[in-house]
Amino acid sequence: MILGTVTQLTGRREKYRQGGVFLKLEHIKLFIDVVQSGSITQAAKQGFITQQGLSLALKQIEKELTINLFHRSNKGVRLTSEGQKFFDASCQMVRIYNDFLYDIHDDGRNDVFNLYLPSSVYKRMPSLNEAPFAKRNGWYFSYVERSAAEIIELINDNKGIGLFCLHGASDQRLLERLRPELTLYDLGSEDRMVYVCDRNSELLTCAIEELPEILAQKKCVISSSEHDLIYPFEKIRNTFCVPDIHSHKQLLKTRDIYSMMTFSMYKTYFEPTEYGIFMEQAAKVIRYFMVFNLKKNDVNLRLERELVSYLKEVLNTKS
Repeated sequence: MILGTVTQLTGRREKYRQGGVFLKLEHIKLFIDVVQSGSITQAAKQGFITQQGLSLALKQIEKELTINLFHRSNKGVRLTSEGQKFFDASCQMVRIYNDFLYDIHDDGRNDVFNLYLPSSVYKRMPSLNEAPFAKRNGWYFSYVERSAAEIIELINDNKGIGLFCLHGASDQRLLERLRPELTLYDLGSEDRMVYVCDRNSELLTCAIEELPEILAQKKCVISSSEHDLIYPFEKIRNTFCVPDIHSHKQLLKTRDIYSMMTFSMYKTYFEPTEYGIFMEQAAKVIRYFMVFNLKKNDVNLRLERELVSYLKEVLNTKS
């Protein structure tokens, strides 16, 4: 057994010394897809390749490197220790290659930017493509909606802009996953929840001590994302969700219901003459962050300044 291992290692070193290892970038990307999905079948579907073709690509990598990438079972695939090392190196290789492609074609006149953000923030924010500063500069934003954890992974490995919100100490640790060389901005925080109703609702004339009993009989409308609410809404009776701000407003106008939202959301989208606040409370602090993975040129630096300033105003956060 020891002799076989020594012979194998000697063969690897000789192959590396002679420059005999040839790997295709497409195969490396497919390998990464398998690791991230945990399934050869799923990765084949995502990569629009047959399962047999993907298996052959993995075997080619193993043959060239003379290692086993996975422990295979009927439950899926699991990386070997050598496979883990190759996965870490593969992620770096693909990121470096993507950065190279971006930089070599970057003439300092960028006009299209990928923006990774959670659906909760997207629904609260008016289209950036309609913002005055974006129109003035001819900038366009392409949206990709993901969770905060996924946004951090995406922005670490891809050029673009990440916008996300975090809640509490556990979420704050996600910031440690960001590559330290990326530019991170703290857009501020909010911690104030408000209860809102139509101006004609009886809720605005009720005494505080009467509200608990009345609210128990009414329905509560919230956004379709828990990140907009930061409240255990499954504990609220008769709660239902809406997909957008327009639906939110219409329901408050046409139904005998109330709503819960952050104060900044109310201030931005709900006209006080039409919708009133009948109660408020403190909530878990929500912090908003923006991170940039862009080449440092005059266009991108101006984008950073103007976008950060604009979003602080739109989100109505406090420092």
